[in-house]
Amino acid sequence: MSENACQEKPQQVAANDPGIVRKLVETLYLNSGSSLIGSMLAVTILIAIFREHVSLGALAAWGGYMLVVTLGRYSLLYNYKTSTAVARSAKPWAVYYYTGTTMNGLGWGAATWVLFTPDALLQAIVYITLAGIMAAGVVALAARHVAVVCLLAPVTVLGLSRLVTAGETTHLALAAMLCIFSAFLYRFAKMSEHALI
Repeated sequence: MSENACQEKPQQVAANDPGIVRKLVETLYLNSGSSLIGSMLAVTILIAIFREHVSLGALAAWGGYMLVVTLGRYSLLYNYKTSTAVARSAKPWAVYYYTGTTMNGLGWGAATWVLFTPDALLQAIVYITLAGIMAAGVVALAARHVAVVCLLAPVTVLGLSRLVTAGETTHLALAAMLCIFSAFLYRFAKMSEHALI
């Protein structure tokens, strides 16, 4: 190896470079399949657990919403994978992906309201499931921190609104923990995106 080769500085890459953005969006799509399946499995298990504790109408509406969102996201994933390389312009596909992720986040945030019961164990099941969904989601979405925000923001806002309005000290402590957890997940996502770039 020549002396000049050792002294060359690594090439700096701009985070908003179209080629880089296209690759990061492609990574989002490639990481989506198993997370869609996992999300629907979690929804199904929660419905089975809460069917005797929550209004069946509310459960059906929530489960139906989550199913429609998941099918829409699966359709988007299928269309992306079967499209030509030329058709995979980063900007529209990224917007579609962020929209689907936001819809998913709204559904999981709504779970804090739909599945709310006075039973402490059942509440714990909801919040443990949400923590798992958020953590797994961040791993799948880490290629673009914007996608992570699309998931975390609705879950956090709706979760906080449910916890704060519950008015008990335990719920306020959970609200603080939710904020801290979301902040750490967001930080992790930013670091992961930076490493990928």
